[in-house]
Amino acid sequence: MIDTRLKISLHLVVVIILSTVIFGCISKKEIEEKAYDDVIKELHENGHPVGMFGASWYMTQQEVKNLFDNMSQLDSNTLVQDKNLYGRPIQASYHFTDNRLMIIVVSFRDNFRSLKEFANAFYKVQHYLSLDYGQMTEPIMHDVIPPTNNKWTDQDFLESKKIMGRTALIHMIRIKDNSTGEQIIMYLSKREN
Repeated sequence: MIDTRLKISLHLVVVIILSTVIFGCISKKEIEEKAYDDVIKELHENGHPVGMFGASWYMTQQEVKNLFDNMSQLDSNTLVQDKNLYGRPIQASYHFTDNRLMIIVVSFRDNFRSLKEFANAFYKVQHYLSLDYGQMTEPIMHDVIPPTNNKWTDQDFLESKKIMGRTALIHMIRIKDNSTGEQIIMYLSKREN
C-alpha cells in the first residue's frame, strides 16, 4: 500500500508537469500573438499598409473568410475571390503560411483590343496605386532568362516595386508572344535589418 505522503507527492508532481505543459503552450501562443500584434502596430505607426481589401497580415484563413461573402478555397493555403479594383475585374488570391496571411495577389482579368489600350490601363493602375500607397517607382522592363525547359522563352516583365517597411508592393505586366497579364503582388517581408 502506497503511503499517503507518497500519493500526495505524486499528485503534486503530476499537477506541476501538467501546469508546465499547459502554461508553456499558452505562453508560446501568447508570445506569437504579441509578435503578430507588434508587426501590425509597427506598420501602422509608420504609415505602412497592413494588407489589402480589409484583410491584414497574419490573419487566419477563417478570419479572412469571415470578411467576404464570395470567398473560395483554391487549395489548402490559398483563398480566392472575384471582385473589382479601380473599375476593373480582378481575382484576388490570399496566400497563407502556417495559416497566417502573408501574400495577396491581384490578377486583372479584363481583355483589351490593343497594346495601347492595355498600356493605358496599366498606367492608370500605377496612378491609383500612387494615390493609395505613395509614389510608385517608374516601371522597368526585365528580360527573363529562360530555364532549361524553355518555358519562359521570349518573355518580358514590366515592373514597378515599392517597399514600405516590411510591406512590399509590386505592380507588373508579363508580355509573351503578344499576350499580356497584369498583377499586383503585396506581401509581408522579413524583418528589416
